[in-house]
This record gives sequence, structure tokens and C-alpha cells, in this order.
Amino acid sequence: MESRIQTARGRFHNGYNCSQTVMCTYCDLLNLTPEDGYRISEGFGGGIAQTRGVCGTVTALVMLAGLKRSDALPGKGVTKMDTYALIQPMLKEFEEQNGSLLCSELKGLTGGPMLRSCKDCVSDAAALAEKYIFPEFFQDEGK
Repeated sequence: MESRIQTARGRFHNGYNCSQTVMCTYCDLLNLTPEDGYRISEGFGGGIAQTRGVCGTVTALVMLAGLKRSDALPGKGVTKMDTYALIQPMLKEFEEQNGSLLCSELKGLTGGPMLRSCKDCVSDAAALAEKYIFPEFFQDEGK
């Protein structure tokens, strides 16, 4: 399957927030409609409701990982550690690439320089989704 990084970037340029761009680009691989993905991720743009906390693209990665890995069996917690193990290297790689996980730091709103643009965070998160969450669809694309 062809990479969807440009699809995600296109969504961002068409009014989707940063979280929605990543969620909606891959939600079909989890049997969700783009409308479901849009609604699920709507409140996570701008670092969670524009609070400039954890980058919305990162929260989308976390949601996608949970949607893919969770067994949805409350109380048992059988898949929690597996889900955490999937998420942690993505967070580490995103932070190493960009210098932070926080929207405020990425955008340079804390007194330091801008570390990464939103559209570039979208690209980076999309690449991580393809590498870590959906390798069965994208591993042959040279990632």
C-alpha cells in the first residue's frame, strides 16, 4: 500500500486539526469511518483543545495504537502493557526527531525557537503510524 503521509498533510491544509489529520488518514484500517475518526479526535487539536499540551498528532498516534491493540475487556488489562509497549517507542522517536512532545514547545510559544511546524508534525506522526502501528500495510514502502 502506498504511504498516506501526503494524504494526512492534505487533510491538514483542508481544515482538519492536527489530531484529526492523523486519525482520519488511518481509521479505515481499524474499520472506522472517517466521520468517526473526525469526531473521536476533534478535541485533541492544538495540544488538547488548544491548551498547547501534548501535540495533537501524538495523541492521534496513541488513540490509533489503543484502537488497534486493545482487547476491550475492562478489568482484565491483558492488552494494556502491549499497547504501552507499542506507544513508547513512537513517543521517543517523535521527541527525538522534533525536540518535544508538547505543542507549545514545538511551536516556539515558550520563549524558545519554533522546533517544528504543524504540517511537519503531521508528516512525522503519519510516518510513525505506518512504521509502528500499521507495518503490515506499509512496511514494503521503504520505511
